[in-house]
Amino acid sequence: TDAFALPIRIAAVSEPLSEDLLRPREREQLARMTSPARRDAWLRGRAALRRLGFEDGADRVFPRADCSLAHSGDWAVAVSLPPGAVSGLGVDLELGRSPREEAARKFLDERERAWLPAQKAEARGGALIRFWTVKEASFKADPGNRGCVVGDYLLEDPGADRGRVRRRDLCFEYDSCLV
Repeated sequence: TDAFALPIRIAAVSEPLSEDLLRPREREQLARMTSPARRDAWLRGRAALRRLGFEDGADRVFPRADCSLAHSGDWAVAVSLPPGAVSGLGVDLELGRSPREEAARKFLDERERAWLPAQKAEARGGALIRFWTVKEASFKADPGNRGCVVGDYLLEDPGADRGRVRRRDLCFEYDSCLV
């Protein structure tokens, strides 16, 4: 959070929210989900949002400028800022998976694809997951993302863990880490 000098709040949870704590509209949303894995991920997301003080997850329509949400494996992470702090906020989390190099053509531009083979083979997987998560978080932060795809977001410096992403005339700042 020090990277942006903003009061970012973060909640990471591994336990799904108890269904007993859902509001009526949240219960309706959950009832439409048939996959047990999707239901658990959604309930983890509700738990993360509740930790940040968002009591009714049914009212969370994304993208939003004040919060963002990601799920991966048995975890969900939510981030928030005070209303009006920024025009967009995005987060992504990818645990235990990385895009294959063959898939890179779908979300990297020519410059990013040219940069990747110049890296050591053992570093390429980490670079790909960084590209994906930064672009996915940028997509989530973009209030005008309708009709866009993750590949529309281009890193100014493909090798940087912290920097800027552009989509046409919009600019997003990011910080990323691999764990």
